[in-house]
Amino acid sequence: MERPLSHLAHLEITSPDVEASAVFYEEKFGMRIVDRAEEKIYLRCWGDYYRYSLIVVPGEVASLARMAWRTNSAAALEAAAAQVEANGVQGTWSEGGLGYGRDYEFTGPYGHHMRLVYDVKRFAADE
Repeated sequence: MERPLSHLAHLEITSPDVEASAVFYEEKFGMRIVDRAEEKIYLRCWGDYYRYSLIVVPGEVASLARMAWRTNSAAALEAAAAQVEANGVQGTWSEGGLGYGRDYEFTGPYGHHMRLVYDVKRFAADE
């Protein structure tokens, strides 16, 4: 059986102070802010292939809001979603968001919010 998941694409975390958290990740981890949208700040690790690695969103406490997994192919995205549903977990499809295409979101058995994606916008350096 083919493994449908390729790797972790990005994490989304909550913070009571989104700006301070972004500064922390810039100064302590060397990440770069690549986008801001709807009170969210998108940061990228050096050498990452994708547009961003981390999204910091407003929240009452610091926590993991969501993890996004990239599948090995568009067909693997469909197969992974079907496997999730075959295990009794219902998710939702959407046409994607900032930096990624069609996705399937669900909450895992331990309460973790997850997103499965295949089409991910790659990083493009400025000229």
